[in-house]
Amino acid sequence: MLQCRITLAKHLLVSTALTVKQIALETGFHQSSYFIKRFREHTGITPEQFRQLRRMG
Repeated sequence: MLQCRITLAKHLLVSTALTVKQIALETGFHQSSYFIKRFREHTGITPEQFRQLRRMG
């Protein structure tokens, strides 16, 4: 379940202009800080870092 939510978040980070907070809510996290924590645990980087890296490359 978490894997699916993180995958959706990755897609939204690179394909939309939604804020991290909006993406957290869209993917079922009630607090953006918890979303950021879980995203970093899963990927090794923050959502914003992920967005910047994917948009650059």
